[in-house]
Amino acid sequence: MTVYKPIKLEAEAAADAAIRLLKGEDVTTVASDTLNNGQNDIPFAKLTPLAVTKDNIAETVIADGFRTWDEVCVGEFEEFCPADR
Repeated sequence: MTVYKPIKLEAEAAADAAIRLLKGEDVTTVASDTLNNGQNDIPFAKLTPLAVTKDNIAETVIADGFRTWDEVCVGEFEEFCPADR
């Protein structure tokens, strides 16, 4: 198992926050949580990571184009990959 946060969702949240900041708008609709850096509470967008397993790898990192079957199916892991990849 590994953890995956879809890059598209991270990029969309970051772009939305950047545009709002550029316009002088409040980012709390995008950055719904805060993290204290020791001096201030800093707003951040909290995304839920996905657990990636052999059962959902095709629907997550492969479907999103984050990794390809050729990148994943190497060495000792090749035997677990679909034959029609």
